[in-house]
Amino acid sequence: MANIDVLVLGDTAWDTVVRITKPLAFGHDVPARIFAGPGGQGLNMAVSANKEGVRTALITQIGHDERSQFLRDWILQQDITLPLLTEQDPLTQVVAVVREDGERALLTDAGSGPLSWPPSSLRPRIMLVSGYLLARGDGVEWVIAWMKWARDQEATILLDASHPRLAPQVTGALKYADWLLANEEEWDALGAPHSPAVLLKRGAEGIDMILPSERRQIPSPPGDIIDTTGAGDAVAGSFAAMLAKNYSPIEAATHAILRGVEVCGHLGAVFWKHVNE
Repeated sequence: MANIDVLVLGDTAWDTVVRITKPLAFGHDVPARIFAGPGGQGLNMAVSANKEGVRTALITQIGHDERSQFLRDWILQQDITLPLLTEQDPLTQVVAVVREDGERALLTDAGSGPLSWPPSSLRPRIMLVSGYLLARGDGVEWVIAWMKWARDQEATILLDASHPRLAPQVTGALKYADWLLANEEEWDALGAPHSPAVLLKRGAEGIDMILPSERRQIPSPPGDIIDTTGAGDAVAGSFAAMLAKNYSPIEAATHAILRGVEVCGHLGAVFWKHVNE
């Protein structure tokens, strides 16, 4: 019997989001609105899953600095469990530069990523994997070991492609996944695979559900676009949670897209009310 509804494998990061209203110009000052707080694809996904009221656990890595300890305490306060937490410097840090239309560029100083290998005590219903981990050291071997373990636990495995440059590594892991989660650029880089099942994240155009026998389009509802950072992560986490709650894939995706729109309405991937008021 499952003792975790959604198990997320991915990064925890300290995010600094810089929203500019004019183009950057080196040698000149540019006004900006700046936000800093919890982030990282793994954490973003886990927070989104947890919002749906499911038992959520995160396999991740932090450092030994004060920000890392803050992040650990903050994650636990969200009722997200941290089994097998890797504490090893450095903490992943990300700077997101966000234009007025909400589009962003990411600057990443990556940590080692989680280093723990699969245990026998966890029993997840869904395992959601960040593709970014495939780029770390022995990441491909590590991620595939977890995916094989999850398959032995009869968990449903979701793999997020994370970035087009990771296409070769993601391709090698796809055969162990039940679902591929990707945006259009990532999907194209992978050669537009139709197997496994695909949740294609298309931004303002919504979501395409690509199954062996059909392709369904789910439009995105209107909403304020302040910052798109973490919107795809929110969709992924919510989709995983709704599958864990036995929603159909179409129902799960229709609900998950609302979480993506919600995240776009504030600065940063994780909403801190006291910062964004």
